[in-house]
Amino acid sequence: MSKASTSLALQRILFNLLVRTRFLRPIVRRLWPAVEVEVGRHRLLLHPADNPTERYMWLRGARREAASIGRLTLLVAGKRALILDVGANCGAYTLPLAEAAGAGSRIVAFEPNPVMAARLRRNLALNNLQDLVELLEVSLGARDGHADLWINERNLGFSSLHTPQGSLTRSVRVPVRRLVDFSPITGSSFDVFVIKIDIEGFEDQALGPFLEAVADDGLPAAILAETTSSHLWSLDLYSLMKRRGYTPYFSGEDGNTLFLRN
Repeated sequence: MSKASTSLALQRILFNLLVRTRFLRPIVRRLWPAVEVEVGRHRLLLHPADNPTERYMWLRGARREAASIGRLTLLVAGKRALILDVGANCGAYTLPLAEAAGAGSRIVAFEPNPVMAARLRRNLALNNLQDLVELLEVSLGARDGHADLWINERNLGFSSLHTPQGSLTRSVRVPVRRLVDFSPITGSSFDVFVIKIDIEGFEDQALGPFLEAVADDGLPAAILAETTSSHLWSLDLYSLMKRRGYTPYFSGEDGNTLFLRN
């Protein structure tokens, strides 16, 4: 084992020990520094202190949602793909999808949280993928405008347009766009179109109007949606997706469901 690997292993052990101590846990999670590590094929600057997604990758050296990522990656590998990563976080999905897609692909990452957008931008640059991914600091919803994005201070990867239930939140004003504005023109020459969406219970507001408005040949072949917060949906997104020809194909980590169009 190299000195760097030994040092990283010791850091992980120390972190786990400290966070098990009740009075040290909030201090560690607030002050632990960012660390640059290898995760799979990618070099990432991770912040274990304030984002569980980054913390998992730093502690395990792997992506928590590896199975879900793997299925989407297989769908776009080597193809001219349109990929919309809605709620991109630090790039756990964006990087492998961008790397797998073929020439002429368009990859759009939506991340309205300015802190997480900056982290994603850094991780793209670390892997020379910044020219392949269009990063938009906007939220997606039912109509264009602006809204308050609520951010959990203990989990910067968790942000939502829903009014918060807890006290550990702050808000930033962000632009809101409609998903339909990013759908391909009818008869598009993309080989495959996929959407991954994880926006903490606001999935119905982004996907619903899109699914209602888009013609059959403008719909994505696959939608990977986090359904953990489906109790917050005001639209019956499951029925709408079924009506537009989608069938659940895979249930993955953290409530991810992959829907494929018949």
